[in-house]
Amino acid sequence: MFTRVITHKGFWKSVVILSLIYMVVLILVQGISLGFSEIFLERVTTFKSIITLLGAGLICGFAITYAKFWRKLKEQDYRK
Repeated sequence: MFTRVITHKGFWKSVVILSLIYMVVLILVQGISLGFSEIFLERVTTFKSIITLLGAGLICGFAITYAKFWRKLKEQDYRK
């Protein structure tokens, strides 16, 4: 089932879109909590922070998309 889900049309496009949305939300939450100060800008622009945001976004985007497509395929199998 795993291979079937990740090879489904539109899966990876959805992963990328949801990852970007999640990263924007994370940046906004961090910015709001730090008041968009210089400390915030220093934290967000470091290489380690960028890699962390990319990783967190990809993990969440993949997990949410996988669940969405898994459910869709299970419903299709159930109808047959």
